[in-house]
Amino acid sequence: VADDITELFVERNFANGARRFTLFDALLNNENLAPGINRAKALGAKTSVMLVFNDAPAYTDEIYAEKAREAVEDFGVDAIAFGDSAGVLPIDRIRTLVPAMKSAIGDRELEFTTHCMTGLGPVQYLEAAVHGVDVIYCSIDPMANGPAPAAMQDMVRDLRYLGFEVDVDIDKLDKAGDILRAMAEQEGQPLGEPAEYDPALFVNRYAGGALANLRMQLQAAGIADRLPEVLDEIGRVRVELGSPIMATPYPAIIAGQAVMNVLHGERYRVVPDEVKKYVLGYFGALPIPVDPDVADKVIGNGSQKIALTPPPMEPVVPALRARYPYADDDELLLRQMYGDEKFEGLGPTGTATEFSVTHPIVDLVSALGRNRSPVRASFWLGDSSVRVNGG
Repeated sequence: VADDITELFVERNFANGARRFTLFDALLNNENLAPGINRAKALGAKTSVMLVFNDAPAYTDEIYAEKAREAVEDFGVDAIAFGDSAGVLPIDRIRTLVPAMKSAIGDRELEFTTHCMTGLGPVQYLEAAVHGVDVIYCSIDPMANGPAPAAMQDMVRDLRYLGFEVDVDIDKLDKAGDILRAMAEQEGQPLGEPAEYDPALFVNRYAGGALANLRMQLQAAGIADRLPEVLDEIGRVRVELGSPIMATPYPAIIAGQAVMNVLHGERYRVVPDEVKKYVLGYFGALPIPVDPDVADKVIGNGSQKIALTPPPMEPVVPALRARYPYADDDELLLRQMYGDEKFEGLGPTGTATEFSVTHPIVDLVSALGRNRSPVRASFWLGDSSVRVNGG
C-alpha cells in the first residue's frame, strides 16, 4: 500500500472518530508501519503494533522480543499487541514467549488475542495472563468461540477465580449477549459454538476470520463440498511458500493458490497475481525462502505483466484526486480499496430493518395463535404471568 494512502486512511479514520490505531505487517517488517504510526501519533491518537504468532523456524522468542523492542524504541507506541490468528500457539510456548516480550517493552502494556479454532483459546488467554499479559481481547457470548475469540463472560469469571482483579460488569455483558442472540436468531445468523479439536488446523494454520470468508466464497462458487480438500492444499501451499504468518493478506493469497491447484488438477499451473508478487518480494523480504521449484513455477506461469523486480512505490492520492475531482477523501479511499464497480454498488440500503428484543416472544405468541391444535402455554416474567388456553 502506498504511504500516502496509509496516511490518508489514518487521517480519515481519526476524523471519523477513531482514537486508537493498531498496525501490523504480516512479514514483521516494522519499517512498513512507519507512515501510519507516525501520522496517527501526529494527530494525537494512541498507537500499538500487532505481532502475529507463527510456529516456524525463523520466528523465535528472540525475534518477537526484538520486534517488540524496535516498535517501542523507534515509534514510541503505547502498547504491543500479540496475536494468534489460527489459535495454534502451544501453551508451553506462551510460558517463554510472553515473558520475553514483556521484558522487552518496559512499562508498555502487552496485549493478547487469539481465536478458538482449536479449542485452546480460553486456556491460552489464562496462561498468557498468568505470565504477564496486561490486556486480552474477547468476544461477548453468544458471538464467541469457534473462529472468534473466547467469551468475555467466561474469561472474567476464570480470571477472578485465579485471583486477578477484572473491572467488568458481567450482568451488562449478559444483557448485551441476550440482545445479540435475539438479533442472530431473528436474522438467521449462526451463534458461536466451542470448536472440536481438529489436528488439521495445526497444518493449514488458517485464520479464524478468514475461514468464515473462505466458506462463504466456496459456497458462492458452488464448490463448498471441496472445503476439506482446499484446506489440505492450503497446508501444503503455505509450507512451499515459506510458511508466512497466516494473517491478512496471506490467508487469502495462500487460499487463492490452493483453490487454483484443486480446481485445475495441476499444481501451480494457474497462479494468481498476488502469489507471484509475494514470491518476487513485492510485499517485503521473506523471513523464510520459497521452495525453489515452486518459485520457478510461480514466476514462469504467473502473469508476464508483473515485473521481476518490484518497482518503487509511487504516491497514489494525487492521481485519485485528479481522476475523481468531485469525490471527498472518504470516497477516494473506498474506490481505491474496493474498485469502482464495487463502490458503485455501495448505494443507500433503503429503510433500516426494525429490530426489537421482544420479537422472539411476539413471534412465539403469534405462532401459538395460528396453531389449529389445542394449545396450553404459560409465560412468566418476574411476578407476572400469562396463560394461554386454546382449543
